[in-house]
Amino acid sequence: MGKRLSRTRLVLLLSGLLLFALLWTLETGSLSRQDPDGPFSCGEYKENINSLYKLIPPDTAAEERCRLIPARCGPTGLIFNPAGMQTYYYRSQCYQELAIASLNETFCAAVTERPSLLFDGSRYSPQACLAKLRQLRADRAAPRVDAGDVARIDKLAAAFDPDHNLSVTLTLSPDTPVYGAYAIATTAQFHTGNTGTAPDTDVTVALNASHPAITRDRRYARLLPIGDEVLQLTAELGKPASLTYRADAGQLVDYLRHSAGRRFTLRVRLQFLESTTGALADSSLRGDAYISEKVIQLMTGEANQRQHDS
Repeated sequence: MGKRLSRTRLVLLLSGLLLFALLWTLETGSLSRQDPDGPFSCGEYKENINSLYKLIPPDTAAEERCRLIPARCGPTGLIFNPAGMQTYYYRSQCYQELAIASLNETFCAAVTERPSLLFDGSRYSPQACLAKLRQLRADRAAPRVDAGDVARIDKLAAAFDPDHNLSVTLTLSPDTPVYGAYAIATTAQFHTGNTGTAPDTDVTVALNASHPAITRDRRYARLLPIGDEVLQLTAELGKPASLTYRADAGQLVDYLRHSAGRRFTLRVRLQFLESTTGALADSSLRGDAYISEKVIQLMTGEANQRQHDS
């Protein structure tokens, strides 16, 4: 009975491996003979991916560069990539980037989504390309916000609670800031010190913020936020606006305990994304005109010691 069970498991294991191998060869196109549909093959393109000047002259027009890329050539199985970018064709990527750079919808017709049973390649498709162009046009037509009206961190304070969470308080200015979505990032940095077995190093730890007005939201990724935590700033937060939130410092406390340290630097950054009326930052001004940052020096179990503008 035992031998029969072991044989069954072995058969199931081999069948699973064969099925995976078949799916992978279908995924990568290994079963079909891929003749180049241009002056070079997919293998040559991948081999020279970081030195394409060897295959395509530098003065080649952008549209022609895309056309020269083998149509069914591209990476797959990129499981650590963002959603929609786990599999795609290099040519489709090229045409979509060209469409975005020129705001020309006709290039979206040349974008082909790579089919896959295992991975998500929806980032590069005619629909995604057209949607991106619509968003870019809407952003360009949106009203603008003056940098002087954007909320900034005027004061920063923090203290530990008994659960090893940091209670972080921001006082914002001006008295009536632009209300809307702001990216917020809370980090701690400390020096490990030389333990005799490893060199000195600076460690930065992200402290997840917890507050009803703070959520993780990728809708504003196109606006290059400093992180995916978004604060929805509203009039209810006060005038001048004041916000107190909890920052998960468990990982920080563990790091400090193992490094025999107590002092660290708390850094909070705030970046304007979009007002409640859909207004965006004025692109004619420097990007950092809409980023506010404060830094304080802390010790575990103590209140803030010193504050710096940045």
